Amino acid sequence: MDLPSAGQLALSLMQHHGLADAGWTFRFNQRKRSLGLCNYTTQRIELSAPFVTRNDEPEVRDVILHEIAHALTPPPPEASTGGTDSKTGRGGGGPPRPPPQTHNHPPPAHPPPPHTPP
Repeated sequence: MDLPSAGQLALSLMQHHGLADAGWTFRFNQRKRSLGLCNYTTQRIELSAPFVTRNDEPEVRDVILHEIAHALTPPPPEASTGGTDSKTGRGGGGPPRPPPQTHNHPPPAHPPPPHTPP
């Protein structure tokens, strides 16, 4: 997908979901290890330009919508009290916690057929 089209798509979807009116902005970055980014501090959604140029519209749209979902679901207040030490897994002086669940995968559309013994 070309960058101008991806940028227009991102802005259009952000407008549709109310983020543009709430002050959120969009930009491309040059990251190669993340497809998209949602920054609550700057209220900005970013897309990897290298990812966009190597993918088609459906894949880019999915990443934009994923980042919009993050923007619409802010992190809990304790997440803003400091980073996590990558060596100890500790943040804010407490014990390590499992990572938050950020994805809800729906059940398969067609469950596998029941097993029939031979």
